[in-house]
Amino acid sequence: MKANGDDLEELGVADVGACNDDIAESTSPQVKFSASTLELTLTGPRFSLRWTAPEVLRDEMQDLPSDMWALGWICWEVMTGKLPFEELNKDTAVIMHTIKGKLPAIREDAQLSHVLMLCGLMSDCWLSQPARRIDASTFERKISLVPSETPLPNTRDTQKTRSARLLVNLGEIYGLQSDYAKAESHCLSAIEVATQTQDEEALGDALNVLGDQYHNKSKLEEAQGVYKQAHEIHAHIGNDVGAANALCGLGRVYRSQSKHGDAEKALIAAHEIFSRIGNDLGAANALSDLGEVHHLQFKHSEAEKTFNAAHKIYSRIGNDLGAANALNYLGDIYRIQFKNKEAEKAFNAAHGIHSRLGNDRGAGNALVSLGDIYHAQLRSEKAEKAFNLAHEIHSRIGHDLEEEARGGEGFQRRPEIHSRIGNDLGAAEALLELGETYRTQSRDHVGAEKAFNAAHGIYSRIGSDLGAANALLGLGKTYHAQSRNREAEKAFKAAHEIHSRTGIHLGAANALEGLGEVYHDQPKYQEAENEFNAAHEIHSRIGNHLGTGDVLVNLGKTYYAQSRNQEAEKALNAAHKIHSRIGNHLGAANALECLGEVYCDQSKNQEAEKAFDAAHKIHSRIGNDLGAANALLGLGRTHRAQLRNQEAEQAFNVAHEIHSRICHYLGAGNALRSLGILYSDKGKYDKAESYYRQALALYARGSYGRSSAKTLLALGKLFHTQQRHLEAEEAVTEALAIWISLSDEAGRAHASLLLSRIFSSQAKYNEEMDALIQAEAAFVQIGNYAARATTFHHMGTAQLVQSNYTEAQECYRLAQAIFLSLDDAHGEATVLHSLGMLNVLPERYAEAEECFSQARAVFTAILDEEGEAKSLAGLAWVLTLQGHFGDAKVACCEACEIYTRMGRPLSDICVMVWERLKHME
Repeated sequence: MKANGDDLEELGVADVGACNDDIAESTSPQVKFSASTLELTLTGPRFSLRWTAPEVLRDEMQDLPSDMWALGWICWEVMTGKLPFEELNKDTAVIMHTIKGKLPAIREDAQLSHVLMLCGLMSDCWLSQPARRIDASTFERKISLVPSETPLPNTRDTQKTRSARLLVNLGEIYGLQSDYAKAESHCLSAIEVATQTQDEEALGDALNVLGDQYHNKSKLEEAQGVYKQAHEIHAHIGNDVGAANALCGLGRVYRSQSKHGDAEKALIAAHEIFSRIGNDLGAANALSDLGEVHHLQFKHSEAEKTFNAAHKIYSRIGNDLGAANALNYLGDIYRIQFKNKEAEKAFNAAHGIHSRLGNDRGAGNALVSLGDIYHAQLRSEKAEKAFNLAHEIHSRIGHDLEEEARGGEGFQRRPEIHSRIGNDLGAAEALLELGETYRTQSRDHVGAEKAFNAAHGIYSRIGSDLGAANALLGLGKTYHAQSRNREAEKAFKAAHEIHSRTGIHLGAANALEGLGEVYHDQPKYQEAENEFNAAHEIHSRIGNHLGTGDVLVNLGKTYYAQSRNQEAEKALNAAHKIHSRIGNHLGAANALECLGEVYCDQSKNQEAEKAFDAAHKIHSRIGNDLGAANALLGLGRTHRAQLRNQEAEQAFNVAHEIHSRICHYLGAGNALRSLGILYSDKGKYDKAESYYRQALALYARGSYGRSSAKTLLALGKLFHTQQRHLEAEEAVTEALAIWISLSDEAGRAHASLLLSRIFSSQAKYNEEMDALIQAEAAFVQIGNYAARATTFHHMGTAQLVQSNYTEAQECYRLAQAIFLSLDDAHGEATVLHSLGMLNVLPERYAEAEECFSQARAVFTAILDEEGEAKSLAGLAWVLTLQGHFGDAKVACCEACEIYTRMGRPLSDICVMVWERLKHME
């Protein structure tokens, strides 16, 4: 574009002292040409102030920086069609605005906001200090990077060719505005025209742009096909730039398909071409894409090297936006490697550039990343400041974006909004990032849901399947965090369908993993296992080691929840091995923590302690305070299991201190609950109750329903121990209501079991049986057959207390059958002992003797001395009742020897039998 006649008239300047308030009376300037200096000079009777630099108005030296100030205004005129300070009618007002720096907010102008590079140049021209303004050579270099097209002469011979190239350029423009339908239409028209005119270069360019549109719409196979065509054409005619652009497009498609080897090969070839022909911008772009591929492969060193090289080129050629983006990528790479100082430096530099360019979205994202770094370094004030600034920026952007996405009044403002924020794709991407910020940093689930829904709406409207699927993943995670499991399941399934249909294997695997986590928490362990296994297969097939390690951890947790401890150990050890090999210290530590839990459950206390200690050391070394505190909680539980109460208390207190310092209410509450359990074990019930209530107060500050329910159960046990039955019943009933509201069948089952014991203590036998029936039904739902068998065992005992011998025997036999099917020897022996006790009461002594003898044999086989001693005592009792005193004495002596060896007091039955035998002597 060029300035019109009125613009040129306003450029006539001569004498600042001759200014007149009425600019309309300015006469046209005279143009004089000097043959000796080859200079043009504009002269005239008066001087317009609108392009005048502030130092000229202050009678200071006028030099090149003053001309650069005027050049900034020319850019303004060309892009907006407006005169400088068009709204001002008085020269005095213009002078005051110029001197005080009251310049237009260029990034809020509808025609300028999406041209960030040009806005940055205009800002550099308008710096108040002349020495800091951009110089002419730098301006020339940077303006050359702004996309442009020189119109061709309008002749009949070039009409068709011009039309093909114009159509290609229009396709690019519509693509940048996310109007993919129009972009595709113009590209197809360009291909038709170029084919008719046999313009192979234009044809190749049109195919490249068409590939971009297909890629944006997640039509990866179609994109791959046209990029290959474009590369073949450009290579045939020797157009290196076109061939390299096609290779870059292919590299991005392969990256989306998780074909990292092919992506790497294509991008390296593109970079070699761009470097050979001296196309710095193309070389930098290829390096940036290559860095992303290295990043996805967890090749930290290669990614760091590649992004650094891209950043150097962008900086050298003055491409500030490219340099800022490269710095953001570098910061991410440093952060993954826990190089927090380097990451902080990179994000700060990126934030500075984005802020100068007026790229709010980029500045906000850099602030979020800085907040993460400060948080990891325990620089709480700086972290809070960064997050608040980021939240303010994203909220400001999000307000306009959400207005646009909602329709209604916002729909009427759509053209204005789109001009100000750039285009649909940028709007949707900003909303996606806003949602992630709300979800991960502020835990603002309402804001996150709103942003993700708005992003999904835009992506769906413009036909971007990949964007829509990513928004659905964000929605799934947001719903899952609120225990809205049905909605989460629906979102993850929809995301998986899109990713699978479009061939985005990584996205499909991530959706499956999200589904697995939803099923795990319900808990539907079989469904969770199926989804995790499917995700594991995809991650393994595409060579995503990080994803493979993460999903193995989830599989380990699922096996552990089903008491399949050997499988859990195997999965978690494999996860630890993978994370250690690829240098993912955080993943390795998380796998060790889960291993510690599995070992704890099996009373493998030494192995558990070793795992938790190793996890704690890793978390401490990499500065992950949250992980270190959680590992300490695991260590404390291990110490408690070994009756090392002082060490356990110390671990819990340190964990509580760390969690409190970083304002992690869930962790701090868990530490307090652990302290409560410890003091309850020691019989210090008042202190235990105090810890439980403090934990509940912390959980109330967030959406921590499960932890609240667990603490209410612990409080109920405490009250039950103190025979405060009504308070115990109230606490457990409240916990049960929470589990039911969360559709958590496992929690419901455990709460029902505890309620049954509380009712039993009050001789409320009907209520006890009802609670046990609820527990058994819940265990069936989650497929926990071992717990179901235990519940039948409890039912048998409840019937036995009421002298319902037939019903008791039926329940015991059901429990025994399940334990046998599970090959659970300990459970089987326990039921046999109970059957022995049952048969004694109706004087079925032969059956009782057989049951005690069988129980004793099984306990002996599995090296359970306590169970063996208990069965021997029962056997001695029934033998005594039958008058077989000699055999009874032998059995009783064996039981006494075991109790003495274990350092345990004799059981009541053992004491009773011994006293009766002594009396008989």
